[in-house]
Amino acid sequence: MRKGEWYRLITAPYFHLNIIHLVGNVFGIYFVGLVLENKIGSFMFLLIYAIGNLMVSLLFSIFSSFNKGTGASPGIFALVGCTFYLLLQTPELFNLQLGTWKTNYIIFYSILGNLIGLGGFVSHVVGFMIGILLSFYLF
Repeated sequence: MRKGEWYRLITAPYFHLNIIHLVGNVFGIYFVGLVLENKIGSFMFLLIYAIGNLMVSLLFSIFSSFNKGTGASPGIFALVGCTFYLLLQTPELFNLQLGTWKTNYIIFYSILGNLIGLGGFVSHVVGFMIGILLSFYLF
């Protein structure tokens, strides 16, 4: 970022540390998409995902060295935040039941994804909060 490589703010979500990281995020966005995309539409889904990733990348570039900014999880957590906000506002909109693949994976992803270190935890919490704030503004 110090060398003027601003494109890294946009490309960071498309780089992952390893195959397990990539597969975890692929399933994360898939299952969150099953729950949320048909409720808010593809454009809003993509918008919240992209803004979540971009804002976390931007904040990390301002407040840290941003040398390990990888993965799509901030955007996925922004979508989980949107789901959480909409679930509180209109619970009848969702049919989330424990024991189903989509609900179990989202819960598993939200817990396990925060055990990877302080940087990951902070980026996930910030992404989640951005998702709630965007949802408050957009819906």
